[in-house]
Amino acid sequence: MDIDINTTLAKSANEQLPLIINHISETKESVSRIMSLIDPRVLERANLRSMFRNVLNGIESVESDLMLLHRTVMQNIIAYEEAEARVRTKVQNVPSAIE
Repeated sequence: MDIDINTTLAKSANEQLPLIINHISETKESVSRIMSLIDPRVLERANLRSMFRNVLNGIESVESDLMLLHRTVMQNIIAYEEAEARVRTKVQNVPSAIE
């Protein structure tokens, strides 16, 4: 049984996450700016403040989850590469059956 992970492809996909996280951060800032432009009386009367806060909390949650995913994937890629290198070294050090 072979377990072979294409770490190059995994790294490439993982490197896209910071760009996505940045876009989400910009979206959060835009929502916050829009909220600040609305008259406070309107925000309270239509319960918009609560809705905006819920949206901002949701965006922050997604942002945080993606940052955690990015770190976790990178850590696991590194651990996989290190384990693979250790296995290769051990296999190379096993005496050949022909000797």
